[in-house]
Amino acid sequence: MKKRISSILLLVAAFVGLGLMSSCDKGGSDLKSMLKTVPADAPYVMAFNANPVLDQLEFKKDGDRYTFCKEVQEIVDLSGADKKIVNTVCEFIDATGKTLVLYGDGSDLETVWMTFSVNNQDEFVKLMEKVAKDNGGKLDFKEEGGYKMGADGIFAMKDNRVWMCSEKIDVKKIDKFADLGDDSFAEKNGKLTDRMCADNTVTATCVNLTECLSALRKMGGDSEVGILQSAMSLLFEDATYLFATSTLNNQGAESVAEILNSKYETAKFLLPVGKIEPAAMAKINNNAGVVAAINLPSELMSKISGLITTLNGGDSAEIKMITGILNSISGTLAVSVNGPEEIIASIPFTDEASATSFGELMAQGGMDCSVAGNYLVMRSKPGLQGGGSAPESFKGEFAAYNLNFANVPETLISGLDMKSLGKVSVTLGQYESGLRLNGKWECNRLIPTVCSLVRKGVAGYLTGEVKIPMLDGGQDYPEPDAYDSVYEEAVAEEVW
Repeated sequence: MKKRISSILLLVAAFVGLGLMSSCDKGGSDLKSMLKTVPADAPYVMAFNANPVLDQLEFKKDGDRYTFCKEVQEIVDLSGADKKIVNTVCEFIDATGKTLVLYGDGSDLETVWMTFSVNNQDEFVKLMEKVAKDNGGKLDFKEEGGYKMGADGIFAMKDNRVWMCSEKIDVKKIDKFADLGDDSFAEKNGKLTDRMCADNTVTATCVNLTECLSALRKMGGDSEVGILQSAMSLLFEDATYLFATSTLNNQGAESVAEILNSKYETAKFLLPVGKIEPAAMAKINNNAGVVAAINLPSELMSKISGLITTLNGGDSAEIKMITGILNSISGTLAVSVNGPEEIIASIPFTDEASATSFGELMAQGGMDCSVAGNYLVMRSKPGLQGGGSAPESFKGEFAAYNLNFANVPETLISGLDMKSLGKVSVTLGQYESGLRLNGKWECNRLIPTVCSLVRKGVAGYLTGEVKIPMLDGGQDYPEPDAYDSVYEEAVAEEVW
């Protein structure tokens, strides 16, 4: 069986290995035609297209071989990859329309379908047969209902269109897919289709929460469905879809994810949320490589405590301790990480007494703790203090994360200038009446730049020019103070 489907696996590896993504500026019309053959009740639909990635890779055919940009070619050479295999993977990619759709079967979450187009069906078959033969196998095809079937019936092809399935294919089902009309994903979910096919879209994923729960129930998961429905109704009003897209261009990559309602609008978020407070950011090192924060209003913590109690079937001694701590937290929790030995965490409490009580408890475990008003500040070693300007992306958000490669300390990695990798930020904030998760990686020519840094890092580590202290035994630090109630902090109004 493994030999008979070796070419299929190689094809899938080709897409995955080169970071297959979706970009509708070149594959939008092809993607839309594929979505017209996806059932409207599919529990999930994922669209991919290799074009933006291949553009950055400077992927092109030169005679009987394929070439890439200098940075990628250096990685290929450094890896020692078999050039024949690399060329075969490239042949597969070049032979397709470079757009692919994965989707689920509404009757069974474990059944996965994949479809994509090829430039020339006969040539594609020859390529598959050649790869199978080169790997010591044989790929037999047969005609069935107008389709060319192969790989023990999990592969079907007709009119330059390929279908693959995790189960043996019934060609009548493909015929049904091709004739869905108004019952197709593209026609019934036009607004979602337009977003999936928008210019510069890199990946697009739509999870139909209602259909997923229905399929899970059919599979005997009644109790799981009940829990999930309760959680969803607690968080959102009319939660129907989980929708996410991402883009890739020469300035970097961006992504957006949100819960939508049945009208394709951002679903209303039902729990109370606040905004990141400057007073909390003033207590951590905003110049650290990693900075993160989340606002935890008392109303939200109370609801979380209630949910924990409900899910655990009542108030045991352990649950009471946990919910007691959660109910005493109110405000913005902030963390800065500048390597494993330079961590500051600021935890907000309802009052100074609660912060002091929890600080004394943590100090018994050897943690260096200080109290600043109603905040408990915990440090990985004595002497660390807060300061610096908080990332602009944190303003007005409910939660945020920032990774600045220019600030990665030498205690983490030395001998490698990482500032060319730019910044990564992730924010979660209010959008309309709901929440929207945004991710952004600011980096010029992202994929070639990452490849270049990986090559330099590996080569430098092998020669000793690049050092990673964590892999070389780390460092020793003084024991933390048992408890310190004094903490110097930055001026809150100056951290923005």
